[in-house]
Amino acid sequence: MNHRAIILWIFAILFGTVVCEKRIIRMKTGETLELINDKYPETSQNVNDLWMLGTSSGGAIKLECDDIRINSENCDEGRMMISAGDSPKVICDNRKTYSVTSLFESLYVTLELKIGEGAFRCKATALSSPAPIEKHQKVIHVETGSTGNVISHTNLERVMLYEYVITGDPGSKLIARCHLAHSDSQAKNKCDGLTLTLTSGGETRKYCETDNRIIFHTEDDLLRIDLKTGLMVGSGYLFCYVKSIIGGTYSKYKNIASEEVDSSEHGLILKQSRKTTTCKCGWANKDNRRIIYGHDAGPHEYPWAVSLQYVNIGFHFCGGSIISEYHILTAAHCIGNKKAQNIQVVIGTNNRSENKNAIEVKEIILHDYDRGTVQNDIAILVLQKKIEFNQFIGPVCLPSIQPKINHQYVTAMGWGSLADSEYNIKDPALLKETKLRAVDIYSCTVDWNFKWDLQSAKVMCTWSNHTDICMGDSGGPVVWLDPETNRYNLIGMPALCDGCRLTMPSVHTSVYHFYDWIQSKIAESSEPNGKTCTKVE
Repeated sequence: MNHRAIILWIFAILFGTVVCEKRIIRMKTGETLELINDKYPETSQNVNDLWMLGTSSGGAIKLECDDIRINSENCDEGRMMISAGDSPKVICDNRKTYSVTSLFESLYVTLELKIGEGAFRCKATALSSPAPIEKHQKVIHVETGSTGNVISHTNLERVMLYEYVITGDPGSKLIARCHLAHSDSQAKNKCDGLTLTLTSGGETRKYCETDNRIIFHTEDDLLRIDLKTGLMVGSGYLFCYVKSIIGGTYSKYKNIASEEVDSSEHGLILKQSRKTTTCKCGWANKDNRRIIYGHDAGPHEYPWAVSLQYVNIGFHFCGGSIISEYHILTAAHCIGNKKAQNIQVVIGTNNRSENKNAIEVKEIILHDYDRGTVQNDIAILVLQKKIEFNQFIGPVCLPSIQPKINHQYVTAMGWGSLADSEYNIKDPALLKETKLRAVDIYSCTVDWNFKWDLQSAKVMCTWSNHTDICMGDSGGPVVWLDPETNRYNLIGMPALCDGCRLTMPSVHTSVYHFYDWIQSKIAESSEPNGKTCTKVE
C-alpha cells in the first residue's frame, strides 16, 4: 500500500469519510465509459466521489443508468447528483432506469454518502451534439370578460423553453400584461440569457430585460407567448395575465409622431370666430410666438389658472380654475379633509410666490370621490369675496356637450414638480404649460388595466413621450381650444399619473361629465349667483 492510500485509510478510520480526488475524464465522440461506485455491485459508505466528464466543443454527454440504490432519508444521509447543464438532479432513492443528455459538452456526477449506503452503475457516451431543449407547451383558454393568470415563474431556470398559446372566445380580443424581472445575467447579450416573445397576427415583440409594464394587445382571439432561457440566465421572475374582451380598437397612440404647435392667435380676444359663448371666457393673453414643447407660461397668459395654497404659509399644494366670480373648480383628492378656512386661492399671476392677490375659501363642495377608480375627482371652492374680472383675470369656458378631442392636442398647466434635470434651468415658482395629446378612452382604460368601468368612465386621458403632468399639478386646468369659438374650454383636471415616469397616459377628471353637477352645486352654494360660461350652440 502506498503512502497516499495509507493516509486515506487512516483518515477513514478516524473521521469516517474518504475524500476522493476528482475524476476529470476527456471523452472522444462515440466513446463510452462505465461509471460505478468503488464496491459495486455492493453498496459503498463514507464516500464523496466526483466524475467530471467532457467532450469536444459543441458535443454532449449522454448518461444512462440501470441501477441506482441510495438509501437515505430526506437525502440527509447520502445522495447522488447529476449536473447536465441545468439545475442539478438530486437522487436519494432506488431506480432501475435513469437517462439524461447534457445541454453542453460536460456532465458531472457526484456521489455523496455520509452515514447512508449507496451503489450505482451508469454508462456515459460522448455525442457529437447536445440533445434539443425540451419544449414545454401549454394551451390556455380565457373566457370573455375574465382575466387569466397564464404564466407564473417565480424563478428563472437555466435552459428552458416554454410555449404558451392563449385563446379567447370567437370574436374576442386579448390583452396581455406581463411583469418581467431579469438581472445578474452573465451573458454579454442579455437576450442570450433570456428572451420573452409575444406574438399575435403579424406583430411580434421581444423583451430581454426587466420590464414591469409589458402590455400587448391582439386584434383577434389568439396570442402566443414564448419564454426561452439560456445557460447564462440571471435571477428574476415572470408573471403574465391575459384579459379577454369584446369590441374596441386599441389606437397605438404612442406611435403617433408629436407635431404639437401653438399660436399667438389661440384664444385671442379680437379674432373673429364662428360661434360665441354665453359670457366672456377662455381668452388668452399670448406673446407673438410658436411653442413646440413645454415652457413657462407668460404673465397673465391664462387668466383662469389659480394656485391653491395654505393660508399664512403660502405653500402651493394643487391647481384650480376660475369658473365664476365666486367659484373655483379643482380635484377632490386635492382637498381631502382640509378645512375651508385653511385654504387660499392665488389669482392673476403666473408666479405662485406672488400671493398678494389671494382670496380665502369659505365653503368646500366635494363629490363622492372614489380613490380606487379615480372617478368623481372633482370639487368646488366657494370664495370669501367676489373676483373682479379684467383682461388678466377671468373664467375658463365649460363644455356643456362632449367635445370631440380624441388624438387632438390639449394644453395642461400647473406649478407641479419638475424633472430633476430641469431644476437648474427652470424656475419652479412659474406656471408651466405643455401640450399633450388626448387619448381615446378605450386605449387608456386598457393600459390602466380596466381601473374603471369602460361604459361609465368619467375620465379623459392624455399622452406625451417627453412631457406630462406631475405631483402638484393635480386639480389644475387641462384645456382645449374650441375652433368654433377660439376660446379655451376646461376639459380635464389631473387626477392620476404614473409617478411622472412617462410610461402611461395621464388620467384627468372629464369636466363635461360633471357640467350639470357643477350648475346644481353652484345654485345650492352660499354664492348661488355665480355664473359659468359655455358655448352657444
